[in-house]
Amino acid sequence: ATREGSKFFALTLEYSSPDQVEAVLTGKGATRKMDVFSLGAALYAIKRGTHFNPPQVVRLYNDALDNYISGGVEWPESLKRAKEEYEVFWKGLPEDDELSKMIKEMTNPDPASRPDVAKVVLRADELLSRK
Repeated sequence: ATREGSKFFALTLEYSSPDQVEAVLTGKGATRKMDVFSLGAALYAIKRGTHFNPPQVVRLYNDALDNYISGGVEWPESLKRAKEEYEVFWKGLPEDDELSKMIKEMTNPDPASRPDVAKVVLRADELLSRK
C-alpha cells in the first residue's frame, strides 16, 4: 500500500490503470481512484478467470516503461496507444449482472468517473446482502 499522493514505482501491469502507469512515468503520486481501479481489475480476474488488462495494453505499458527507463523519448506515444487500446477494451466489457456493472464503473479510464471507495463499499454490501 502507498499513501495517497506518495510516489511509487512498483506496478502489476495486468491490473494497473492508465493513470497509474502515467503517474509512474511523470512522477505523480498515488490516488485512491487507482486503488479502486485495481480492485475492480482483481474482481474481474476472479469472476472471469483471466488477467484484466489485455496483452496488447500490457505490452504497450511495458514499451512505455522500458523506453522511459532507457532514457528514450518515445514513451508518451506508447502510453497514448495503450490508453486508446484500453478505451476500446473497456467499452466492450460485459455488463451482464450487477457485479460486472460495478467492475466496469471501477475500471473507467477516466479516474474522475470512477466511484470513490465509500461508494464501492456500499455497492459491495448491497450485492452481498442480496445473496
